[in-house]
Amino acid sequence: MLILNVEPDGPADKAGLQPTTRDENGDVQLGDLITAVDGKPVEQISDLDAALDAHKIGDTVTLTVELDGKKQGVKVTLEGEE
Repeated sequence: MLILNVEPDGPADKAGLQPTTRDENGDVQLGDLITAVDGKPVEQISDLDAALDAHKIGDTVTLTVELDGKKQGVKVTLEGEE
C-alpha cells in the first residue's frame, strides 16, 4: 500500500512515514509502502482496513514499510476522533 498523504501531526507523521509528493519539477516522488501490519501482509486497502480494525484507538501497531528497497518496522499509535 503506497502512502499518498500524511496528515500533519497525525500518527503517521509522528512515526516519520513519508507520503507521495511532487518535487519542484512536478515529478512524482513515491512515499513509503506499507507491506505489513503486525507481521500480517498488506496488499490492498481491505487488508489494511482489516488489520487496523482488529485494534482500538490508543493501541500501538508495527507497520512494515519499504522505501528505496529497504524494509523497516515503524511503531504507530492509533488515534481517532472521539
